Amino acid sequence: MDQLLTGMNDHLLKSTIGKFVKDPNYNLIFKIGNCDDTDEACTDGSKIDKNGEVVITLENTNQSVLGVAALLIHEGIHAELYKYISQYKRGVNPNDKREIFRWYKHYAQRYGDVFNHPHPSVPKNKIDHVYMTQYYINPIAETLRKLDNNRYPLDYYKDYAWDGLRGWEPSGASNVYDKSLVKLRKIVESNTEKCK
Repeated sequence: MDQLLTGMNDHLLKSTIGKFVKDPNYNLIFKIGNCDDTDEACTDGSKIDKNGEVVITLENTNQSVLGVAALLIHEGIHAELYKYISQYKRGVNPNDKREIFRWYKHYAQRYGDVFNHPHPSVPKNKIDHVYMTQYYINPIAETLRKLDNNRYPLDYYKDYAWDGLRGWEPSGASNVYDKSLVKLRKIVESNTEKCK
């Protein structure tokens, strides 16, 4: 965790988790606990309008440092989506992914962020995951590679980036999960320490 947070000079970390660091209106809280709908990690933004609080819960910490970093980055993207919308529109249910994404799209277009809408057949409750498959796989892998001191080529870190996103690619997507990435991850894992 320390390595991840000290790596805040990375663009992806600055634009997600880093957005909470100096903003007195929002608090990003990390904890270890249980999630309702996953065995890995989850993000709860249900109190964001009340007290600016977003909680990232890690459930599976029995993995490598890079595995935990990938979870934190993934959940940090969710947290930043909640924060971004909360800045412009109060009262949006953070568990209504479709509504969150609709407002994200609205404000991202309005205030100049680059955005391309994914395929319209996206499941209503996972639209943010589809967005992440299209725009965050390489940035997550690049961040993990930097955290690992660039020991391996980028493809070796892409399987980590796909954690929680496999199967959410819309049909005809430009970025699709490749099962051969598992072998590359195993090479990285064999030379990476476990979280303590």
